Amino acid sequence: MNALARIRGPRLRFKLMLLAAALLVVPWLAYLQLVEMESLLIQNQQNAQLLIARGITTALDNRTDLFDDLSVQFDEFEPLMVYPLERQVRLDGRSNDWTIDVEGTALFFSGPDQQKSEDLDGTFSVALGQRADQLVVFMQINDMERVYRGGYTELDKSDHVRIRYLDANGDINTISAVLFEQGGAVTAYRADETWRFAATGEPLDGFSGVAAETSSGLDIEFSLPLSMLGDRSGFTLAYVDVDDTTQPAIRSIVETVPDSGKEEYNLVLLRSSVLANIINGLGYTDFRISIFDAQHRIRADTGPLDPAAIQRSQSSRHEWGLHWLRPLLHPLVAGEKWRELTIEESNAISAGAVSSALEGEPTAVRLRSPAGAHIVMAAHPIRVNDQVLGAVAVEQDIDQILDFERTAIEQIAIVSLLAFVLALLATYAFSLRLAHRIRRLRRQAGEAIDESGRLRTDTLDADMTAGDEIGDLARTIDRMLARLQEHVSFLSRMPRTLRHEINNPLNAVSTSLENMESATDPERRQHYLESARRGVDRIAAIVHNLADAANLEESLTAEAETRAFDLNALLRNYVNNINSLHKSLSFVYRGLDSPAFVRVDDFRIEQLMDKLVDNAMDFHFPGTPIKVQLDLMGDRVQIAVANRGAPFAKSGGALFDPMVTAREKPGSLHFGLGLYVVRAIAEFHGGSAKAFNLADGSGVVVTVRLPIARIESPVAPRAHPLPTPESA
Repeated sequence: MNALARIRGPRLRFKLMLLAAALLVVPWLAYLQLVEMESLLIQNQQNAQLLIARGITTALDNRTDLFDDLSVQFDEFEPLMVYPLERQVRLDGRSNDWTIDVEGTALFFSGPDQQKSEDLDGTFSVALGQRADQLVVFMQINDMERVYRGGYTELDKSDHVRIRYLDANGDINTISAVLFEQGGAVTAYRADETWRFAATGEPLDGFSGVAAETSSGLDIEFSLPLSMLGDRSGFTLAYVDVDDTTQPAIRSIVETVPDSGKEEYNLVLLRSSVLANIINGLGYTDFRISIFDAQHRIRADTGPLDPAAIQRSQSSRHEWGLHWLRPLLHPLVAGEKWRELTIEESNAISAGAVSSALEGEPTAVRLRSPAGAHIVMAAHPIRVNDQVLGAVAVEQDIDQILDFERTAIEQIAIVSLLAFVLALLATYAFSLRLAHRIRRLRRQAGEAIDESGRLRTDTLDADMTAGDEIGDLARTIDRMLARLQEHVSFLSRMPRTLRHEINNPLNAVSTSLENMESATDPERRQHYLESARRGVDRIAAIVHNLADAANLEESLTAEAETRAFDLNALLRNYVNNINSLHKSLSFVYRGLDSPAFVRVDDFRIEQLMDKLVDNAMDFHFPGTPIKVQLDLMGDRVQIAVANRGAPFAKSGGALFDPMVTAREKPGSLHFGLGLYVVRAIAEFHGGSAKAFNLADGSGVVVTVRLPIARIESPVAPRAHPLPTPESA
């Protein structure tokens, strides 16, 4: 317990600084509001795009001709799936920049004799992608003996790829061959019907590609314009494996030719010009609109989003606030880690939204484009009766929303930081000033009393005119010092007063005893004995007055028995008794016309009246009456005792403190305890006591207010004999 008592709390400066830290709740609430606002704005954007997608589907619903416009049946072909690419790929012989799962979507092809053997030489897998107006092909070829074209003129003297396709008219058979150079470049030529020589001798315009060696063969990545193929095209790939470098000869040819019984071309379903014309004519220039068929293939779109919006998104991501502010604030404020969607996650979410739309459920999601722009995608199904033909996907960037949020977050952060720093500085300066005032007040209060407990001064200078709580404290300490000075002065005078007052009766006792010792007459001895007894009684009265105030509060708590009495009747009887006892004085009572019941100890009320009457008798002008009056003040009654005489020199409140006297009467003994006893008895009964000078300055009045008791059966006051002047 002693160890805990020695522990002190933090200083006032630290508490005020800690209080200033509460200002951080303002940016916290503002950030939460911005997050909620962002969610609301994005939700509104999603709803708006869903409405746009739904409006587009109204132009496409029940239009089976837009999706079944091929002159062939799907089951007659071995399809080569073309998947949309979300961003431009770099032709470098690697698939790490493709936005689709190449391993999962690639188709594997082998020769008829290789299907049941472990010989993989010459086999390959192929994946097709589409970006803008380009068809991109990625081939993974198994070839342990790679033969490059070198200086041969013939096209079939080295490993090469053969491409056979139908042109846009559907009836012109164009043939080309692809050859490899040692440096990795891929070159395409128009080949003759024998595949041996180039038809023109010039490389094919619009074709580009790269081949990269691997541990198992070659990875080839090339692109060619979609305008060569048209909307509906037959397309076949073949890899020609030449292993002998001395006498080059074709070892094997592995093609993507369909199985027996089907067409000799693979079906490559590309964009529909009819659908493209429809969605381009809708006028939604700020959106990217894509049409998917039931096989998740894009049949038409309006092209990529606005390049300027993507560039704006990329530049905004490099602003200083975005790099560190949002990831720092979000965990502190929202309680969760801030993270951006990856491209892979966005692709998965986009594919899931299209799948949901193809299942008949409209969906809106938030994504990141391959360029890094934040977009909202809404997908809505295209129906014919209860069947889903395809889906419409509407995309738009939301960086204008995020730019607003970023700007707001940065402004909040800057303003909050400045406000927080200014608040800390102001609080720190205020705490220094406050601590200085408190220390100065403490120093002056401490210097007011010396080490021996003696008062050096009874006034303070620090903060006496201040209007705040420290000023109130300073004035309270100043009043306390003044009262303590009065008490010290009273104590310093008391020994001399007691010596004088006690010596007089002691001298009388001593003289009476000496005279009684020498007196022989019984009557004179009795006279001296009575004189000695009166001196002893006077000494006892002095001691009684001192002890009366010291034990008053304890005796009130232990002995007082409160009952309901008619205070009007009690005071009337009391004044009548006083008049009969002091015939030379005049006491006047003015009461009420009806009873005034109070719950009090009537003996203590008479003791209170004794002190008030004694005070009035000691200081009244001779020949003037002493007035006692009872008045009704709301829910209280007021006893007033007034006399003509010297006014109070001190304030009314201080007169009720112990050992404080405001008027001196020559030849009288005053310890300043009478009014203190009055106040103690009044407060014990729930009342109060006050003292005033009369308005004309001719005298004083002391009032006591007591609460009225609401009762039905009052008790008559007990009869108490009035004290004699000597005992009072």
